[in-house]
Amino acid sequence: VLVFLSALLIYRLLPNISAATPAVSDKQSSTFPPIWRPLANRRFFALVIGVAAPANIVQQAFISFLVALQLFELGASAADTGRILMVYFLAIVIVGPLPSVLMRRGIPSTWVLLAGTMLTASSLWLMVLAPSIWTMLITVAGAGLGNGIIRDTQITVTMNIVDRDPERLERDATLGALRTIERLSSVVGLVLFAFLAGVSGYSASIAAMGVLVLAGAVLFASANLKSVIN
Repeated sequence: VLVFLSALLIYRLLPNISAATPAVSDKQSSTFPPIWRPLANRRFFALVIGVAAPANIVQQAFISFLVALQLFELGASAADTGRILMVYFLAIVIVGPLPSVLMRRGIPSTWVLLAGTMLTASSLWLMVLAPSIWTMLITVAGAGLGNGIIRDTQITVTMNIVDRDPERLERDATLGALRTIERLSSVVGLVLFAFLAGVSGYSASIAAMGVLVLAGAVLFASANLKSVIN
């Protein structure tokens, strides 16, 4: 309920973007509310729905919810659960500088983003295929490394998308849409996966999350096929 109220307040407190962006056509502004308008861009839609939203769902529904429940089912102590969860945030800190280093060396940002997404998906499936406390440690570390790569790289990719379509996309509005949809996805994802965990069990929820992340990677790759190939 608190997360839902926070998301609602974020949406209500956003400024009227249409008033600050006269470059957007009247037809476009009448078709979409300001926060959804950037989704009309195919590449941005694939980024948000395929990468940003699933990554946020992993952080909220997996790290903040399913990890502790699955570890309890596996017989882990409260201390072990705390240590394993700490690995996620340590992994994010450790991998933080890596995306910028890779991109400075000429690796396309789309490749870096796909690598982080695939690392997250494969980590989730590792837990499904061989459930144990040690496997959960590796899964949490992999999810942390993957999300650490995704978090900053998605901003770079977003700015590249804006630069390629400046007539229809405005920088601040696009970043606002990215962050707002991320928050909304955390609400929806947490509710859906909590329900799925209650119906099908924790392993099934983690497996479904792995499928979601993998499907998002395919969506993003298909929308950016030329960038990925080149």
